[in-house]
Amino acid sequence: LAVHGTADVAGVVLVGAITSIGRGEKGGKVGAAMRAAIPAAMSEDPQIAVPALGAFAESLVGAGRSEATGETAQALLGSSLRTPPRVRSALFARTVGNDDLLRELDLPVLVLHGTADAVVDISAAEHAASLLPRATTSCWDGAGHGPFVEDPRRFAEDVVRFVDTLG
Repeated sequence: LAVHGTADVAGVVLVGAITSIGRGEKGGKVGAAMRAAIPAAMSEDPQIAVPALGAFAESLVGAGRSEATGETAQALLGSSLRTPPRVRSALFARTVGNDDLLRELDLPVLVLHGTADAVVDISAAEHAASLLPRATTSCWDGAGHGPFVEDPRRFAEDVVRFVDTLG
């Protein structure tokens, strides 16, 4: 696998990211909130899907950690509902491994992840960082899946500090 088209890219920021998906893919280990939402979140029946997606949206923003948590969780729920159930289902029915791509990616990468992320297990970040030749890691102790929601100022500072290193 060759990495093409990166000439105009100075760096990459991965936030709470899975880099692969499918059973046995080390870069795709999900957390308890994601496991709890599946398969109900994929249902065509709104009485099944909406509560699962609502609980999932709350887990994305670290409930109770931000003044905008309720508003943000509702916005995320709305975004989830805009994605058709068949598409949500198809996203998780596939297997995609990107370990070779990560090993070859010769760009600076900031891997930012919350240690309390219930959506994507922190092992996914650790796996990605171990493969990326130019990785910088920022693990936020106690943060969930949405560090940019939990502490927008700190998130911006981390990203700006990373961008400043790109020259």
